[in-house]
Amino acid sequence: MPLPNEMPIMNMTLKGMQHSIQMALNSHLDEIKEMAADQIEAAVRNFDYAGEVQRALQPVLQECVQEIAEDLARKVSESPELKTAIRRAFRETLTNGASDVE
Repeated sequence: MPLPNEMPIMNMTLKGMQHSIQMALNSHLDEIKEMAADQIEAAVRNFDYAGEVQRALQPVLQECVQEIAEDLARKVSESPELKTAIRRAFRETLTNGASDVE
């Protein structure tokens, strides 16, 4: 067990170690800054911005399309005129499409 009069020596030793570490870091500060800047630049340059935007928007777009499809299905089921117009449009498209293929 350290004696009370040894405490100032330990404190001075710790202060000395702190000072040595601080001096070592300061002597390499420019090198550390350059390394950090290079790493940040590489991370920014190699970041997949398009992929991240697509991953973020995918659920939102999917929800919007689902809502639009459900709304359209409800409107079609409630409107005989709309059902007839859609059937006619499909029939014309399929008829015209078949003649285009030949």
